Amino acid sequence: MHVPKWLPLLLLALLAAFILKRSGVTTPSAEWAPEVLQLNDDSFAVEKSKHPWALAVVTATWCGPCKTLKPKLNALAPQIAETSPVIALDYDTCTKTVDFYGLRGVPAMLILRNGKEVERQYGPMSAAAIKQWLDEVMAERVTPSS
Repeated sequence: MHVPKWLPLLLLALLAAFILKRSGVTTPSAEWAPEVLQLNDDSFAVEKSKHPWALAVVTATWCGPCKTLKPKLNALAPQIAETSPVIALDYDTCTKTVDFYGLRGVPAMLILRNGKEVERQYGPMSAAAIKQWLDEVMAERVTPSS
């Protein structure tokens, strides 16, 4: 039986990737900024109503577009944390929240006002586009009585 020359290298690369994944090794860009609130289903149910405005972001560790979005949100979080905190939720572990909002894709970003969803976006966006979207939605929904 003839074994292609590239097959042992492929198997070695797969084994290395498996070992790294099992050991929990992550790159620094995979971590959330300190200003981002990382919540689970129960803490999200309580925390979302504590803020007049919030940006809830649902991502997954296996999602490529989520990995490109995370650094942008990390850069944006310190700028908007006072008026609208960034809340990070994991798609695979926050199943109650995912089901409640009917989320079928990631990344998903929800703008919440007093704990209720007012608008949603799917897919990665630039930090500037997220900030503009957030500012526009907040400006539209603000009335003199609020």
